[in-house]
Amino acid sequence: MPPSRKTTVAEVMTTNVVAVAPSTPVPDVAATLYTAAVRALPVLDEDGLLLGVISEADLLAAVAAPEQPEQRWWRPRHIHCGVPAGSREPARRAS
Repeated sequence: MPPSRKTTVAEVMTTNVVAVAPSTPVPDVAATLYTAAVRALPVLDEDGLLLGVISEADLLAAVAAPEQPEQRWWRPRHIHCGVPAGSREPARRAS
């Protein structure tokens, strides 16, 4: 059996990147995800600096729970700080 070849990020990533601003309405983000055929978009400030990433899952959560944030029974993933649940070490970027 030939040795297995590991696929790299460069081989599967999108290179024609489309981004949105923090003020972009949710329906416009959904349309951009659809037309760009991606599952997540970078969110950039007016200087082009990365503020975060918005994904299909984020949109689904926002649409499914339109009530006020203080009434939510779930905790959004983006507020985690420090050590991820179930981990003994802080999350690190893959090298």
